[in-house]
Amino acid sequence: MKGNFTKVCAIAAMTGLSTLGFAQNLTITYDASQSGADCQPLGQSTMYMHSGAGTSSPTAGWEYVVGNWGQDDGIGQMTSSGTDTWEITLDVMNYYTQATPPLPATETVYGIGLVFRNGDGTAECKDGAGSDIYIRGLDGSTPTVENADGTPFAGVTASWQVGLTEANVAEVAVYPNPATDFINVRSAVRGNIDVQVYNVAGQRVASEQAFGMGAVVDVQHLHNGVYFYEVTVNNSAVKTGKIIVK
Repeated sequence: MKGNFTKVCAIAAMTGLSTLGFAQNLTITYDASQSGADCQPLGQSTMYMHSGAGTSSPTAGWEYVVGNWGQDDGIGQMTSSGTDTWEITLDVMNYYTQATPPLPATETVYGIGLVFRNGDGTAECKDGAGSDIYIRGLDGSTPTVENADGTPFAGVTASWQVGLTEANVAEVAVYPNPATDFINVRSAVRGNIDVQVYNVAGQRVASEQAFGMGAVVDVQHLHNGVYFYEVTVNNSAVKTGKIIVK
């Protein structure tokens, strides 16, 4: 045994850390009519997001690119949510496996570089200076949308989709990371907690179900390496993230 499991159970009864991990789905909304946006002419019948995920640094983008410029093929197509307003929701890690080469499951996506276009690519939509737009901070709790120079850009919003309010999700903690013999989960909401752990091949390798405000997952049997977890609270709140076992 790597550690004292009785001590682990005592830790599970204590208040956990207040750190917010990734929700799985990211919703991106583009308002082409915003004064800071540059999309002419307005009134397009279709809109696409052409984008690339960045993993090499907190300001990276365009390293794993998805989109076929000028092709009305559905890849990156957005849904109209009002006049000149468009929306797309994506599972970040899965979405960029479409890139060439595909995004590896072991990478951390820090940000996304993006521009928008109509179906045939004749209308290109960027920021007011004609530069690319960036969503940054995807390795934290609150994404920020910026111009290429790092100043805020108001024409795009980006938010994680979660089942709990943001205040409550901020108190769903998974620790320690790296882990050795256990993963401790602590929730601010009392209820049914379900924890699933997967390897990089997507195979479930550990799980735990509990009722209350905490759960402990035994990972003593796992080899050293990178794994992914999914936490569900009361069948509605999902938190996913990456954890290292050593």
